[in-house]
Amino acid sequence: MKRIQHKMMWAVSASLLLAMCPVGLAAAARKWGAGAETSRKLVHILLSNWILLALAVYHSAWTACVLPACFILLNYISYRKGLFSAIEREENNTPGTVWYAVSLFLLCLAGYSLGTPWIAACGMLAMGYGDGLPRALSNQLEVLLGDKLCPVLGRICMDVCMVDVTDAPGVKAGDEAEIYGPGLTDWAAELAGTISYELLCQLTPRLPRIYLEGGTVIL
Repeated sequence: MKRIQHKMMWAVSASLLLAMCPVGLAAAARKWGAGAETSRKLVHILLSNWILLALAVYHSAWTACVLPACFILLNYISYRKGLFSAIEREENNTPGTVWYAVSLFLLCLAGYSLGTPWIAACGMLAMGYGDGLPRALSNQLEVLLGDKLCPVLGRICMDVCMVDVTDAPGVKAGDEAEIYGPGLTDWAAELAGTISYELLCQLTPRLPRIYLEGGTVIL
């Protein structure tokens, strides 16, 4: 428990520091002659790229949302009290920049609701539920690329699905992926809550059929 609390305190402290650094840089830019809009956009760009750090460090949605929440607070204080001129317009100041911080918070919360995010290499597999691949296998199915099992990422779409190829560094465009095969079909059926025969019968006519006998194409 103490270890978790220590990590949380570190995350909160780092978030507060990261929320203030872009504001400080923008303030310096204003002193060096940058316009109000330029300094505001500088803050937005720097804090938008913060998500890269979140991907590598944070494993909790609420911890990751600390920085956007701090940004909301800074923006609101600046809007009401005029304390941070670097994130204000020179005239006709509006709470628009506050809503930017709110959108960053909601985006972060929504992203983590899909599971802990990570940085991965993704490939597009030209098969979807329009070909008979059940949507129920979204975020569950793994396909065989060479000798590597690669998980399907996100929802299976009508014509394509995304596959995490991080552990298959030699993969390239045009490589064949095995979705159903020895062992794979029964496992996919178990994930979908059905039997392997039903999965195979669901494959639509738009998929080309190639019949083999002894490794030789016969039809």
